[in-house]
Amino acid sequence: MRRSLVLVFLVTLSAFMILTLNSCILFNTAPVWKDLPLQIIPLGQTLNIDLSQYVERKNGHYLSFKIVSGVGEIVDTSYVYTPSPNELKDSSTKEIKVTLRAIDSAGKFSDKTLKIIIVRSPIVSKIPDTYCTTGQELTIDISKYLELKTDEELSMLSGPGLLNGQMYTFTPSSTGTYTITLGIYNGSLLTALQQFNIYALEHTFQINVSEYNSGSSVEGAQVSAYDTNGNLAETKLTDSSGRVYFDQQTYSRFILTKPDHAITTIELAGNTGPLSIDVTLRPYTFTQPVANDISLQIGLYDKNGKMLESSADGTYNLVDDQEITVVATATSTTFPISHMYIKIGSTPGAEYLSSPRYYEEGNYIKKQIQLAGFSGTTMLYIDAYDKNDSRYLYIIPLFIQSSKQNASKPYIVEKNTDNNYSIRSCTVRDGIEYYSHLPYPSTSKQEPLAPKGMNLYIEAYWKLWEDSTQKSYTNSPSSYRIYRSFDGINYYHIATVPPEVSVYRDSSPQLECGKRVWYAVSSVYSFGESPRTVLGSVVPLPMVYITSVSPSDNATNVSTTPTFSWHFTGLESYSGKITYTYDLWLYDATVGEKIFYASKNGLSTFSTKKENVTIDFSSYRWIQYGSLSYITTLQPGHPYEWAPELLVGEWLDENNNSLSTAINCNYNSTYIAPTTPPEKYYLFVTGTN
Repeated sequence: MRRSLVLVFLVTLSAFMILTLNSCILFNTAPVWKDLPLQIIPLGQTLNIDLSQYVERKNGHYLSFKIVSGVGEIVDTSYVYTPSPNELKDSSTKEIKVTLRAIDSAGKFSDKTLKIIIVRSPIVSKIPDTYCTTGQELTIDISKYLELKTDEELSMLSGPGLLNGQMYTFTPSSTGTYTITLGIYNGSLLTALQQFNIYALEHTFQINVSEYNSGSSVEGAQVSAYDTNGNLAETKLTDSSGRVYFDQQTYSRFILTKPDHAITTIELAGNTGPLSIDVTLRPYTFTQPVANDISLQIGLYDKNGKMLESSADGTYNLVDDQEITVVATATSTTFPISHMYIKIGSTPGAEYLSSPRYYEEGNYIKKQIQLAGFSGTTMLYIDAYDKNDSRYLYIIPLFIQSSKQNASKPYIVEKNTDNNYSIRSCTVRDGIEYYSHLPYPSTSKQEPLAPKGMNLYIEAYWKLWEDSTQKSYTNSPSSYRIYRSFDGINYYHIATVPPEVSVYRDSSPQLECGKRVWYAVSSVYSFGESPRTVLGSVVPLPMVYITSVSPSDNATNVSTTPTFSWHFTGLESYSGKITYTYDLWLYDATVGEKIFYASKNGLSTFSTKKENVTIDFSSYRWIQYGSLSYITTLQPGHPYEWAPELLVGEWLDENNNSLSTAINCNYNSTYIAPTTPPEKYYLFVTGTN
């Protein structure tokens, strides 16, 4: 009987093991590819695609890639290909196909075909990008942007949607960026290409609220939405990220309130389409306001002084070679108007962090705005603040038609080579509120989002056309267009800057510590837009702190040649990647205060990869500030204060062309960043010996 039971047990165990093995085989599926977009590469350029962004990882397996057939090479997880100068011979274009294989660490693999079109010159996109929401039917009349010759025809080469003649229609079913490639044919000969993007968003309005530019998000702010008749339609609260969403296009005004804060009003002058708005809700300066009584009177004029009229939906139809004059007057009864802004393309902010915009103190502003570099639906922002920090943001939709000039050779933006990076993130401790109006300094504050009392911003750098290797054979752009992505695939236009600007500072509340973000830049012309150059990506660091400090605060009987030490904390998740930079200052805490700083081998700032720092007094020279004299020992029975006045953690990510920086203090402006004092000075008293 026992033998029968054992036999039954063994059979059952065998069946279970077979079932388990089959389950493992069943669930260890091959890598799943996402759609690989059509790639268009001009002669003289290099195609570089991070393939890992287009494959879904399964069960935590790492991925490798190989080329099954076709040209190019695999470098790490990227596909890289540079066409030879003679690739086209006498043709204007050439289409090639490359079969790629994704292989996981369990040996499972799957293949995907990458289509590449080689062209003689970069594509200049004349069709502007368009925003819509999922489920919304989109219709674009291509003839508004392209003039075809009688013997030319238009055809879709890649992307979703339908093309009927020159009418393109598409209804997106999910969010994301959809790239549409059109070919212009003369008979069977492909003579030119056009590309444009459709950005499908989940919500009609996304409002991102922070206390100040690059500052902490405002959770629990009440956002009241009003329809075009002025009726209250619905009220929502911002989430923990300071965000709130609305799905009705008919809303024309939003009022933001919260206890202990001023009031922010957003008014839409017309049909903006889907819109993401970065806005501030500041703590009040004097008293809690009951209402926002700021009002604006605005006029738009052509170069001859004639007032421009909007269409029935509130949109102004303009041309990109046009100059307009914007005149605005703000009034308020409770508090005087403090200052005003005008900006095109993105919301205004403190000058230090925003791309160029116009600013005036007082309640009147008048500025001429060049429209070159803008196309399609573009927002004009007019902003007024009162002295209690209430804000009134007025948004006017413009539709800017590109002039149909013949395409010429565009500048393909080159990455910055002055540093080892093109993207720099800065997380800065201390609540530095960028309300000032100083011209273009350089840094800011924050942590997972921007934690309270922190700043976070990201800078993107590129080469100006006049400093590039392409100056001799390309045209000078009228502006640069900046794009941001949170997945490395879907890029969204966030700003346009003048041609003399080679840096953009992004302080959006959508930025988060630990969340990778990518940036790309294109050059813009009256005849269209160049292909984008991806500058790189960065993971903003959380804040760095120090613990286990010695001598501790209020320590007594400390040696006259003490050992200073501390432990860096906060960046443990990035261990091995971080370089810590610091200094050390010592204050004689008596009436005749003297200040000393540590120096060694001619250096007064020091770097280490270690999390523990020890500074032995006798091993350093302690130089008196403002003097060449120094001390070799402290006075016995004497009070002193000490602290590092520079505490920085940095991650130079060469693979992604970026530098991520966490700045705890920067009191002597050693870094191009805000002057941030130490969190604490540590008082100690030396012993009598």
